[in-house]
Amino acid sequence: MVSLFAILAAVLHLGAGILLVSDLRREGDGMRAVARFAADAALVSLGLLGTVVLVSQGAIGLLRASQVGIALAMVLGAGTWALRFKASLRPIAVITLPLCGLLLLFSAFESQRPLVEDGGVSPLILVHIGLVLVGLGSFGLGSALSGLYLIQEHQLRRRSFGPLFQRLPSLEELDAASFRLVCLGFVAFSVAILLGGIAGATLDARIALSALAWICFAAVLHTRLMSGWRGRASAWMTVVGFGVALVAVSTYVFAGGAG
Repeated sequence: MVSLFAILAAVLHLGAGILLVSDLRREGDGMRAVARFAADAALVSLGLLGTVVLVSQGAIGLLRASQVGIALAMVLGAGTWALRFKASLRPIAVITLPLCGLLLLFSAFESQRPLVEDGGVSPLILVHIGLVLVGLGSFGLGSALSGLYLIQEHQLRRRSFGPLFQRLPSLEELDAASFRLVCLGFVAFSVAILLGGIAGATLDARIALSALAWICFAAVLHTRLMSGWRGRASAWMTVVGFGVALVAVSTYVFAGGAG
């Protein structure tokens, strides 16, 4: 049942993403109401899917390999919903909704293998996994805003001032919002790595990839705070850093185990 709900929610998210892209590229407001309704329906479906998992499997159900994508999509969806209250940042859904859809498809076809052994679900492991998801979700939101930054910057360089340019936020606002989310993700990811070490995680490819992601985002923060680094290079590093972090967590899941 969870897999079926995940597929349906994934279709809603991917469809909403297509409608949002079409709306951004069109003159006028003809599709805006439909696109927003589709985005709201997709986010509501994500909340319902999370409820189904919790009711049918309990909180421990989110610690199965098949449900990690759902849990991460829920974090991204919650962040997208929160950012929609700031009208200028609503276009972030153009990137985050399709990403949520892909995560949900991953969950629909991944195995039910638990990430931890039956006797291995300690409070530290639960907090560790929760913070990894919050950190990765924050990185994902910051990366989505950085992606919008790169699109908007490309529009400026081409001197293309059509509907897409008019509806995206300014470069300054995108840069500042992305930086704040990266800071949040960096703190959560740092604490998660620390708790993973305390919980007895071994130094293997999973920890090495997590450390690489941490270093990448530490570099973003360091260059911004110490060198005043802004703009396109910082946006690209944020996008790449999120990719590394996503690979780290995917490897973590496929390797099976939190410690």
